[in-house]
Amino acid sequence: MEQTLDPDIAALLEAAAGEEPLRGTFFVNDAREMLVATREIERAAHEFDSTLYVGFQDAARLDDEAHVYEALTKDVDVIAYGVGRPSAEIDRLEWISVPRDRHALHNQWFLVLTGEEPLAFVGYETSPPSSFRKGPSHNADRTWDGFTTGDPRLVDHLIQRLEHARTLAKQPAGPKYLVATDDGTDPRYAAVRDAGIAAARDDGATVVLYDRSTESYLTNPYPSGPWSDEDDALSPSWELSPGRLDAIGRGYLATQLRAATDAGVQATAHLAVDTGATAMRDAVARYTPDAVYLPAHIADPSLLDRVRGNTLKSLTSAIDSPVRLVDRSGHIEQL
Repeated sequence: MEQTLDPDIAALLEAAAGEEPLRGTFFVNDAREMLVATREIERAAHEFDSTLYVGFQDAARLDDEAHVYEALTKDVDVIAYGVGRPSAEIDRLEWISVPRDRHALHNQWFLVLTGEEPLAFVGYETSPPSSFRKGPSHNADRTWDGFTTGDPRLVDHLIQRLEHARTLAKQPAGPKYLVATDDGTDPRYAAVRDAGIAAARDDGATVVLYDRSTESYLTNPYPSGPWSDEDDALSPSWELSPGRLDAIGRGYLATQLRAATDAGVQATAHLAVDTGATAMRDAVARYTPDAVYLPAHIADPSLLDRVRGNTLKSLTSAIDSPVRLVDRSGHIEQL
């Protein structure tokens, strides 16, 4: 029977494998089996001079497991990830408080063991938003996709991602820029992307790529299911990852996010719902950006743009933040 993978896991495995198949990697989607893998890796950590990376999802989960990790850290250094701050203070355990992002590795259930025999287990929660991170992991309404691996390439890949999240968590919170983009067909939006990402890199800012090509009076770009707006999928808690964007047919936007990451910028995506000032007002309210990057041509709108409300006056009326207009050459004018 063919294995159907969560798209974020599939993208992670593909990035780690390169041209050679992964070795010693097995899929698992039963929470009870995942708990067995967890306990086996914790036991193995006692035996090796190593570091253990652990994903708890929530700080409260570490508090529940404090007795286990107080014993474990007598033999091993632990780097733990989750949302919030635990009450427990455990020697040799470094807590990394991470932002909510249901598709990010650092928000998952995982154990990654370094050392002589590198080993990892990763469980991606695929539960609907109504039960995501709620109750015991084996609850019937919580679902998982995951794998165990002993392939050093995949273990190293996981560590690199987790270390990147660790570095970001230690940096002071920087500004956030909302950068207009499209489906890759208009070079004027390419110039906006380039300018916005370059400015974010220089300023230590994060970026939300605001996809204006999804604007429509008639359709919603979010399909039914775990990404639907009925489940508040547009909130910062459910920002779309490259794997999810690939899965819902927005590969161009996934490529743009990966390019931002390659440039050293933390970026997420927003699909515009409705049109013009209404869509812009929604995005600005959700993300409260410190600046908004738009193409300069909106200052000289066509008749169609005027009909759709895509004018400089209408869009800026929906924005409380500074607006930066970018022309085809990349020149930036701040309003």
